[in-house]
Amino acid sequence: MLATALGLARRLAAGPTLAYAEIKKALAFGAVSGLDAVLAAEAAAQIRLGGTADHRHAVEAFLAKRRPVFEGL
Repeated sequence: MLATALGLARRLAAGPTLAYAEIKKALAFGAVSGLDAVLAAEAAAQIRLGGTADHRHAVEAFLAKRRPVFEGL
């Protein structure tokens, strides 16, 4: 069980941590906000994340058919 938890933690840590943080914020905001505000916040998050190095790395990796390496930038 510990090995499974550690494996999951490593996988999450190697993932797009900026996107994970935005998801966490969006879920919390969505639980207490109206649809219009939630959609506006989602649009702003997409714009913010679309300008990150991690997004660029993900697109480049997708086009090259390789696994992306995220840096949290």
